[in-house]
Amino acid sequence: MAIGLMAARRIITFSDMLSGVGAESVNVSAEITALAISVLMFIGILNIRPLLNNIYSAKRDIEDSNKRLEKEVELRKFAENLANANAVKFKKLAEYTPMMVWMSNNDGEFTYFNQRWLNFRGQTLKEEQKMGWTKGLHPDDKQNVIDSYLTAFNNREQFELEYRLQNENGEYRWIYDLGTPMYDNYQNFTGYIGSCIDITERINSKKELKRSEKEKSIILNAIQDKLIYLNPEQKVQWTNQAALSIVGKEKKEVIGNYCFNVWHGFETPCHNCPAKRALNTGEVNSEELTFDDGVFSIRAYPVTEDNSTKGVLVIARNITSRKKAEQHLKQSEEKFRMFFNESNAVKLIIDPETGNILDANKSAKAYYGYKDLTSRNIKEINQLSDDEVRAEMEKAFLKNKNYFNFRHKLANCEIRHVEVHSTPLEMNGKKLLYSIIHDITDRIEANLELKRSEEKFRKIVNALPQFVSYVDKELVYRFVNQAYLDNFDLTEHEIIGKKLYEIIGAEAYEKAKPHLDKVLSGELVRYNEYFRYSEDYHAYMQGTLIPEFDLKDNVEGYYAVLSDITNLMHNQKLLEDSRNRLRVLSEHQQNMLEKERRYIAREIHDELGQNLTAVNMGLSMMKKQIPRSQRDLYAKIQELTHLTQSTLSKTKKLSSELRPQLIDDMGLVAALEWYLKDFEKRSGVHCIGSLPDENISFPKEVALNVFRIIQEGLTNVYKHANAKSVNINLKVENKYIFLNIVDDGVGISDENINKSNSLGIMGMEERVRLMSGECRVENTGHGTAINIKIPFEL
Repeated sequence: MAIGLMAARRIITFSDMLSGVGAESVNVSAEITALAISVLMFIGILNIRPLLNNIYSAKRDIEDSNKRLEKEVELRKFAENLANANAVKFKKLAEYTPMMVWMSNNDGEFTYFNQRWLNFRGQTLKEEQKMGWTKGLHPDDKQNVIDSYLTAFNNREQFELEYRLQNENGEYRWIYDLGTPMYDNYQNFTGYIGSCIDITERINSKKELKRSEKEKSIILNAIQDKLIYLNPEQKVQWTNQAALSIVGKEKKEVIGNYCFNVWHGFETPCHNCPAKRALNTGEVNSEELTFDDGVFSIRAYPVTEDNSTKGVLVIARNITSRKKAEQHLKQSEEKFRMFFNESNAVKLIIDPETGNILDANKSAKAYYGYKDLTSRNIKEINQLSDDEVRAEMEKAFLKNKNYFNFRHKLANCEIRHVEVHSTPLEMNGKKLLYSIIHDITDRIEANLELKRSEEKFRKIVNALPQFVSYVDKELVYRFVNQAYLDNFDLTEHEIIGKKLYEIIGAEAYEKAKPHLDKVLSGELVRYNEYFRYSEDYHAYMQGTLIPEFDLKDNVEGYYAVLSDITNLMHNQKLLEDSRNRLRVLSEHQQNMLEKERRYIAREIHDELGQNLTAVNMGLSMMKKQIPRSQRDLYAKIQELTHLTQSTLSKTKKLSSELRPQLIDDMGLVAALEWYLKDFEKRSGVHCIGSLPDENISFPKEVALNVFRIIQEGLTNVYKHANAKSVNINLKVENKYIFLNIVDDGVGISDENINKSNSLGIMGMEERVRLMSGECRVENTGHGTAINIKIPFEL
């Protein structure tokens, strides 16, 4: 701008010079030179301005880019620091966790094992990395574990494995391994993370339990007497193998059917049946009965519970041989032959010295399917080796049992699991082996399915947020779920087999002891208790204790399902505090309402009542002064007098309803007697009142609330009940006021009782709550009853 003005001034000066103004004092050459320089500078400024603007714009862009770059550098440094901090936190968490932890990269190679893993294996991280850890796998498990891992890795799926892994002492321990795929923030697969726990003791416990159950079954089935348990309808609930062998049926064919139909083919109970008598009398009964298959000594033992018969245990012993040994000696072989051939059970007679099958009944021939069954050797059918057969025989001998478990091959090459009951038999002076074969393939498969079901149950229970445990009658832990372990920060090895008080602490144990005594006596127990387990952990617990019984109804232990309800109890306390505040506010509002009613009643009585009385007096005077001849005016005055008197009467009534002065003057009972008479007169509903003595003095607020409750109750009867009569019973007894309002109307519906806009009922309930009482409204079937109970001391 300045350069432009300078150039303009030079042009004006040069123009004046050319016109002769001041030419004598001007150096022409100097002025021309200055003019040229000014013009050139002005033109240069005009041409360079866009260039300067571009330079300035570029400078600003560079400065903005530098600022953004600096901010990005700061953010990147923050992200790197955060990532490093998270890595440190993860490493600390992995190192201090009670489980063994491993990680693999996105190529499937194992890159990390926490210290607990390395301590367990007795190896260094470098030795375990990649696939080095698989050297510790049991040879029988190794290939399956690797294949399962690679399959899950290729499918990016979570996997669960159980395998045997060698520890630092060279011992193989059972490990439960859970692996989960990992992804970054952009959902890129980064590898796997896994956690492992030692489940050796759990595996051993399951094996021991299975062995124990099997031994119980073996003992019962080894008993030669026929054992049958019947329900009150004489239907079979359980039976041992000795009883089944009579008819050659499997348990599934017998359970749920009538005993007399299964064993004897009868449609009705046996004559003189001791089981039926035991069920009817509840006493032990015995009888010797003769059937087509022999004479049996039968004893029936009733099983009772809660003074009622729940079933009967029948023990039957075949005494035919003892009774008729001599008489039927010649016929015994023939009977045996008939029984042997016609029985539905698979039976063989084997030469124990050679193993040759000497005889087979029809069921055996049909079962095995061989045409030449009686010319075969039992070793051709039995698929166990000689060593396995010898081991099974020794096991049977040690356990004093007379049956064996083998695998037999049928004619169609199918392999079946069988249970062989063998008994020595002497025929024609030669010792033979009499074998009864039962197919147990389905039972074995069912046991496997049961095992899988138990494992599924364990997984489901471990997924529950509640703390689930099983404690035996000695108060020793036998099972806990994962939530229980996480809650007490213990491993399964650290809690299973320990006493209850060792885990929950002495203080919590003493508080829980009354509940434990109840459940161990056979009661189902539910409770909400506050427990202090340790200095660091204490909580409100909602617990359910479920007793477990054995076959003799003795308590073997109990299941415990616990929920931490600390937050719920805290919320309930907040709710109760809120209710208390609302109760105080409601009481204040009721007091303000009664105060306003008292004020309005006084104003109506004092001001409006006096004014109406004055008007009435004035009209009376006017009526006296008007001549009788002016009949129209006299009639009008007379009409106004009646209207004024009616209004005055209604004013007094309104004043009394707003604030019954009788309560203050003569007490609650007198006020109620007046109100009931007035209500009966106005509504036409017959009122039957049973009120206490007038000498009972009620506090002013209590008297007013009771009066208002009865007033509201009768108003509801008039509006909704369509009743002919109503009973009001008010009494004071055992430090309580009892109030009952019962009508003979249509009866209130459940919907109207719980209706949110039932202001009449809500008002009564609120007044009762203010006095710490109880209010119940119900349909009696022939009317409505309002029952109120309020604490009160004379």
